[in-house]
Amino acid sequence: MTNRSIAIRPGLGELRTVLDALADPSADLPWSEARQFAGRAVPLAWEELKATGAWDKLTPADRAALYWALASGHRLHAGRPPEPAVRRPALTELVRDCAYFATHGEPHRPDRWPEAEGRHEQREAAHHQLAWLHDLRPAWRAEVFHVLDVDPCPVADPGPADWAQPSCVWDALADVQRRIGREESPTGEGGEAVQRFASLPEGWQVECLRRIGRGRQPLPTITEAVEAIDVLPRFGVALRLAPPP
Repeated sequence: MTNRSIAIRPGLGELRTVLDALADPSADLPWSEARQFAGRAVPLAWEELKATGAWDKLTPADRAALYWALASGHRLHAGRPPEPAVRRPALTELVRDCAYFATHGEPHRPDRWPEAEGRHEQREAAHHQLAWLHDLRPAWRAEVFHVLDVDPCPVADPGPADWAQPSCVWDALADVQRRIGREESPTGEGGEAVQRFASLPEGWQVECLRRIGRGRQPLPTITEAVEAIDVLPRFGVALRLAPPP
């Protein structure tokens, strides 16, 4: 046991060990080992959240983020090995999410989970972005997604510096708001994305905006959310999408 894991609940101690293995780029883990760790990490975090009662206090957006990570970990564990260029960012994202969930189970020791730095602020920003989006008329909501599609956010560094990179969803919202002020007309694009986005539970909408703000394309991100929801019955969770508006 490392010094880092002393006094951590047993489940969090195992989680820290798993995350250390996944986060070490010099370890050069064989994929057979990495996939086992990827499949174990999020269930460990989820078990600890439920054991400590922290799960009951999570916001809908944080629950959506955990469910999404649960589906991602399952895909890494059970699916085909990802290409090397995709593997490291996927594992880094999984590590960061699990560290963030661990801070809810151990809120007084954020130093044990440095990968989670700034993650709370990203979620809060996405909450405000969703409120702004909802204030717009439907045609202009679609325009926001169109702007993000044709001028996507730069891909955020998946490492520790990610927290400091501002979400460019703010830029898309501000651009659309300026055009409304100039009494321009929307292009009529972005309708499919906004309709599919509206079908997601609100917490999932927040998590979508957070991920889009880190450099994801809108429609593939929304599609990934739907696919994650479809995987959840495997874990005893059944969520329903809203009917089309």
